[in-house]
Amino acid sequence: MAVKIPIEYIAFFNHSGYSNAAQNYILSLYKSKKYNINIKPLGNKISKKSISKQRYDILKSLKSNLNIKDKIQIYHCIPTIQKRTRKVDKNIGFATFETYNPPQKWIDILNKNNGLITPSEFNYNIFAHSRLKKPLFHIPHCIDFDLYDNIKPLFENNKFKFLFIGRWKERKGYKTLIEAFLNEFNKNDSVELYIKTDKVDKAKAFVHRMKKVFKNSKGFASIFFESQVYNNEELLSFIKSFDCMILSTMGEGFCIPGLQCMALNIPVIITKFSGCTDYAKDETCFCLKPKGFVMKRNMDSIPQFSNKKWAYIDVKQIRRNMRNVIEDKISVKKKISRAYEFVNKNFNYKITEQKFRKMLGTLYNV
Repeated sequence: MAVKIPIEYIAFFNHSGYSNAAQNYILSLYKSKKYNINIKPLGNKISKKSISKQRYDILKSLKSNLNIKDKIQIYHCIPTIQKRTRKVDKNIGFATFETYNPPQKWIDILNKNNGLITPSEFNYNIFAHSRLKKPLFHIPHCIDFDLYDNIKPLFENNKFKFLFIGRWKERKGYKTLIEAFLNEFNKNDSVELYIKTDKVDKAKAFVHRMKKVFKNSKGFASIFFESQVYNNEELLSFIKSFDCMILSTMGEGFCIPGLQCMALNIPVIITKFSGCTDYAKDETCFCLKPKGFVMKRNMDSIPQFSNKKWAYIDVKQIRRNMRNVIEDKISVKKKISRAYEFVNKNFNYKITEQKFRKMLGTLYNV
């Protein structure tokens, strides 16, 4: 019997995008049965609230100390968090950034690893053109297709429902989305927008202010807000309740919600820039193409985003794409069919495990 490769996977296990991505990487390795994989939760917690029982039980069983000298540590977190963790001789970091020009401070930390995982072609290119000295491996995020069979909507009504999922940050593009929705639709249109975010009070206040700016004599179409934390299985049922996801983001490391929608046969309107472009193709999505870039001295008060440039998305383009998704049934049908096939072929557990095995063979000859 072949000796299993010992891996200690260090990550968050909560409701964040980083956690969702890490869980799927881990499970792709776990299910292959070729690895002795243990996890080390950052913060020492595995969230029961955001992880289904079946997945929680698996992760909990993997939470133990792997006292093996030659174990390989994988750090699935931003470099500044990795810097605060204990290191062993064999370590692999995680290189992802939402726009051009990753911080030099990050590069210095990443260079202390033996190698680096990057989840998108965009990130591969921006880090490869930085002062990174260590081997870089493109391993795209993946989803567990076993969860996607027979997903039922959490709720239904007769209106066309758009969904936005994301933290209430400017980078996520909520400003242009709200402006586009308020101006394109009125209360006579059978359409709704649902905003699932972390700061509902701020989101409601922003929409209220925007309604005063963009007066509509016919009344505005309805906007609803959602902050509930769903576990990974419940979230799929929630997403399945909608007719279209819209992500007018200014930049992403990858953006898993778009991938999830494509696997659920939900059409996606998404910015064709940054990490999204691994799956945001004209054949698979209704793409928002940047009209240019804007430089931001202070994006969302996040230090690593200072003085970076971000995609500029024209409001008219968002309006046009929302209208097209509602009215052009033929295009929607073609795109969701191609999208499902594309995701199923390129973002499954088998592909991910093969890429991990190739990386580990290159770095450690295992």
